Amino acid sequence: MDLITILTTISKAELILFEEIKSNCLSDTGIAVMNCFESVPNIENIYRRINKLIEANLIRKMIQIENPDPEIEDLKSNLLTPERYTYMINPDLIIPWKYELSKKVWDLIEPVK
Repeated sequence: MDLITILTTISKAELILFEEIKSNCLSDTGIAVMNCFESVPNIENIYRRINKLIEANLIRKMIQIENPDPEIEDLKSNLLTPERYTYMINPDLIIPWKYELSKKVWDLIEPVK
């Protein structure tokens, strides 16, 4: 999986949204809480772009993780009850500081179908 190849398959609007998520993510885990989405008047457009980013395997929507191992529980990312607009960037594409831990989380959250 090559980041550049994937980025060429998405629209400019989707690329801008991905950059916004990336700029808001924690550098140790690649998890971003996008509270700014709460004030977006036409959230359907954002959801459409989010779905395209998910389809491209760039991000996943954070879900509640049941019975995570202690190492994951220690994260300061509110994983047990993630906030409404919380997304994770694929750690294989943009490697976070805590790659191994992030990869465990990524593998626990299934992509939205």
